[in-house]
Amino acid sequence: MSRIENLPPQQLSFSKKTKEWRKKHLDWADNRSYFNDNVVRKSVLHKKINYNLLNGKIDMDDMQMIINPDSLQSNFIQDSI
Repeated sequence: MSRIENLPPQQLSFSKKTKEWRKKHLDWADNRSYFNDNVVRKSVLHKKINYNLLNGKIDMDDMQMIINPDSLQSNFIQDSI
């Protein structure tokens, strides 16, 4: 899905495309890059967690979500395995 909100105007003459316009354009493009996209970032993170699970490595954040869903502070809840 393409999102083009806040894209600097494109149909300008070359003389109006100043250094500031180019900076805005590159900042806009950079914010929509592959790794800045929230959905993609979550997907890549989940793929890494699943790959680690396949190799026998447990993600402690997932484990803490199961062991301690309310984030209680106590001595009997382990931080690591």
